[in-house]
Amino acid sequence: MKTRKQKLAIQTAKDRAVKRKPKKTTILPRSPKKDGEKRCVVTGEFYPKAKMIRFVVGDKYELIPDVLEKMEGHGLWALANGELLKPAFADARPFRRAIHGQVKVSGDMGELLESLLIKRCQSLIGLARKGGFVTTGFTKVKEAVANFHKGLLIVPPDASDGQIKKLGLEKEDIDVKIVRPFSKEQLDEIFGFQEVVFVFVQQTAETVKLFGELARLELYCGNNVGDLTNNAG
Repeated sequence: MKTRKQKLAIQTAKDRAVKRKPKKTTILPRSPKKDGEKRCVVTGEFYPKAKMIRFVVGDKYELIPDVLEKMEGHGLWALANGELLKPAFADARPFRRAIHGQVKVSGDMGELLESLLIKRCQSLIGLARKGGFVTTGFTKVKEAVANFHKGLLIVPPDASDGQIKKLGLEKEDIDVKIVRPFSKEQLDEIFGFQEVVFVFVQQTAETVKLFGELARLELYCGNNVGDLTNNAG
């Protein structure tokens, strides 16, 4: 039978062992967010910033698209997907949930946002044109494709597939993606004259921003053309 002194010694040893035992730490699960990503207020998922649109809430609780990402205030980010955003605009709940408050969404927000994205791309095309990185006209575009090999071909939705094939885009050393973000009238507006069908934009460091904005517009309109931002690197 253990004496009182022995029991005390055993208990003391146990107490010391407990003190030496490292405390358990709770490891929180890692966020899926990566550098340059934002959480979409509609899906709750993280996406690259280049594929998203920033919104802010104005003084009168109105939702304002911040296409240039320069407006003051807490930003609300959403994936630039028209099929996703248009229903969210209709009920506004994802935006109200994100700020825990009131948000008013204009009934024509979907059309307004598309118009802003188009104007942004038109502006950047104008700058690229001034820099000498844009070519128009079938014959000149065909020559530019053969000379530069990499870039974007901008055509209206009703452009002839037969004519496009004659540009030589299927050759092995050619890396040119086709995008159709503008109507014939919108292309005419960009260049200030009629009958603009074929527009070639060279892949350069100066056109990276344009490629990214065109990709965002195409995503919003539901056109699957791959990652144009990689094409502009």
